[in-house]
Amino acid sequence: MRGNVRRIIGERLGGISLSTEEHAGMLADQSRDERAIRLASWRLEPTSARLARIAEQARPLAARLGKGQILVKTRHGSRRLESDRWSDFSSSFVHVLRIAVDHGLESAEDRRLERKTPDGAIHLATEIVGRQFVISIADDGRGIAWDRVADLARQN
Repeated sequence: MRGNVRRIIGERLGGISLSTEEHAGMLADQSRDERAIRLASWRLEPTSARLARIAEQARPLAARLGKGQILVKTRHGSRRLESDRWSDFSSSFVHVLRIAVDHGLESAEDRRLERKTPDGAIHLATEIVGRQFVISIADDGRGIAWDRVADLARQN
């Protein structure tokens, strides 16, 4: 039950969760300052957990929208964030996810006609680029039909 609660609401319910890579990194030969920074970060929420919860929302959403089964891939680079600062963004990101699934992915039949794999794919990632923390979402849909967007804009 505790695992289900964690998966649903995302609370750590006390304690610290570490990946094998994070543990190995701590054991590696580092300076005292690097170890202190790493230890302090362990109190933060792993982005892998949040991305996993978002991915779990994408699958039933795709089914409801007639997109069939989808593959959701995540890449997180062992990043961690403060839960309270991440929560407001997370609810907005779910809306972006819905747009990607609804408007980005084709139906299974359209994918078959385009000779694509039957399952659409969504990619979620967190990474550091330069000095910025970047959260991204991508899909393997056909892309935006800019001519159609321009036509609609002219009509409106």
